[in-house]
Amino acid sequence: MSRATAASGHRTLGMERALACAASHRSDHVGDLERLVSFRTVSADPGAAPALRSCARWLARRLADAGLEAGVVSTDGHPFVIARWNRRVGAPTLLVYGHYDVQPADPRDGWTSPPFHAVRRGDYLVGRGASDNKGPVVACIAALEAWLEATGTLPINVVVLLDGEEEIGSPSLRRWLRAKPRPVSVDAVVVSDAAMPARGRPVLVCSLRGMVAMKVALHARRPELHSGTAGEMRNPVEELCRIVAGLRDGAGRIAVPGFYRRVRSAERPTVLVTGIAGGYTGPGAKSVVPASATATLEIRIVESQRPAEIAECFGRHLRGAAPAEFDVSVRVLKASRPVRLRLADEPSRAAARALRTAFGVPPAIVASGGSLHAVPALLDTVGAPVVVTGFALPGDGRHGPDERFHLPTFACATDACIAFLHELSHAGASW
Repeated sequence: MSRATAASGHRTLGMERALACAASHRSDHVGDLERLVSFRTVSADPGAAPALRSCARWLARRLADAGLEAGVVSTDGHPFVIARWNRRVGAPTLLVYGHYDVQPADPRDGWTSPPFHAVRRGDYLVGRGASDNKGPVVACIAALEAWLEATGTLPINVVVLLDGEEEIGSPSLRRWLRAKPRPVSVDAVVVSDAAMPARGRPVLVCSLRGMVAMKVALHARRPELHSGTAGEMRNPVEELCRIVAGLRDGAGRIAVPGFYRRVRSAERPTVLVTGIAGGYTGPGAKSVVPASATATLEIRIVESQRPAEIAECFGRHLRGAAPAEFDVSVRVLKASRPVRLRLADEPSRAAARALRTAFGVPPAIVASGGSLHAVPALLDTVGAPVVVTGFALPGDGRHGPDERFHLPTFACATDACIAFLHELSHAGASW
């Protein structure tokens, strides 16, 4: 047997030991996920800041218990967690990105159990963040721990970066990444925050849409008025409804001048009104004409579009559509550019092999309609290929009530992470 064959066989044996170790701790992994779901890590809610800090500390301890050097990085916003295992001289380094913050749990009456108390229902664990993105985060930690427990080592070097602000655009992480060239030295990045097309069918993402999220508000230059004496006074709620309804023409196309300037015919940008508010919404009736109204827009943009240009043309259109007697404010909440990912790179090929090992079938190649704000930031600053996969199922209710994670898929996700480290160790010399 040649030395190369012997080394390959040793690595295969190490992977099999890690897979067996992970299989023996499945119930512990579910317990970790239950604990992680219990933190109310809603990054959009300033009142949840203590929960985010507590969660970051828990994750750092959990990564340290798994065998990595881990710590919490404080920011002007919510903290992120960074952990390292760097003991393989000359081996490639993988950056694993995930996030521990979650979307708000509103509306609460849509949940059949408390959103931050994980409940097991058959093959699912129900709770906010279970699939987006706490389940994949725990799968990563479980995979690293299984390698270290079963073999005493990892086949490559690893950096784990867990974001506390992904759901609000990752502003602190993006500032940290831009603060100095190559803030972390890595050879590849993996992000497990996408959805599989079906149960048992893994995924590799070939592109992500960008996003511009905006809040527009109309403010009357008057207080609230009695509705019986307001006469023909314009109502900001009605006017804002008219403005947002006019964002599309009769054919369904976005009616904002300049929006399609760069768009090729096959691409699919969209605009959605994700929230609108104004006036009295409490019990009973309040007979007033309100003084203000607000709406939140999400514009998903495609490869040929630029976030700054889209924000500018929408802002100009919204301000121009408002009646002169209102003050108009337009604010960009978060923005990221679209990206196309190179699936011919060796890390993507290694991921495809690992996913096939774990699921038994090759991954589907998907152009995602979603956006991941950290991905363009990582591409721009780290200078390494990025692999995007994910383990949520179409019915998992990400961002909605009764969000859940399929536990058999959770086990496969852990095995895929184990196999990915093995595949990268084989591929390291050819990067």
